Amino acid sequence: FKEIVKASPNQRFALNLSWGSGSYSSTVKDLLSEIIKLNVPVFAAAGNSGKSLDLKGFYPASLPLKGLIPVGSFGPTALRSSFSNFGTVVKTWAPGEDILSTIPGPEYERKNGTSMATPFATGVAVLMLTKFPTMSAEFVQQRMQQFEFLNAMELIGGERKCKIKKCNNCREKCKELKNFYKRRRCKLTCSWKNECTNRCKKVKPYKDNPRLLKS
Repeated sequence: FKEIVKASPNQRFALNLSWGSGSYSSTVKDLLSEIIKLNVPVFAAAGNSGKSLDLKGFYPASLPLKGLIPVGSFGPTALRSSFSNFGTVVKTWAPGEDILSTIPGPEYERKNGTSMATPFATGVAVLMLTKFPTMSAEFVQQRMQQFEFLNAMELIGGERKCKIKKCNNCREKCKELKNFYKRRRCKLTCSWKNECTNRCKKVKPYKDNPRLLKS
């Protein structure tokens, strides 16, 4: 993989790691560190034990590397999947329940897991790098942690042009988010710089989720 990246200086890459274990490996850490130095963001599944990574690590997701993004899973109701690991290191979330995946055959099967969620986040990063090819791996990590999955998709979807002061497009989008995040309160602001953006109050559904607080 490193040789492919080095041989393609005009292309951007993101690495998806839908695997992991409870065993720390300095070899894996060194390899991933070298890959991140090539400006490649690395996405790692947070694991499916339903436990906090602050108490027990899951690797490579728990490796303290800038540019490595652990990914947790949420379901159709925007609540954290009961199986998904969580913790302070897990700041990026994506759909991981009932995901159609390939299996040997070749056939398809619906699966659950953070290994299903991680490729969604990796795909968003690839779209970001396609639109903003000068982004560093660390900046991709910051952006992915700053936005919820749907907000990141909206960011990549392009600018929303405003033609009226009431900003109906943004209001409708905020309404959609409000319906999706059942417990989330939305606030709307309009920016008059040739584009219209919605800003939702930074209340993450995971923090408001009684199931998560109980965990």
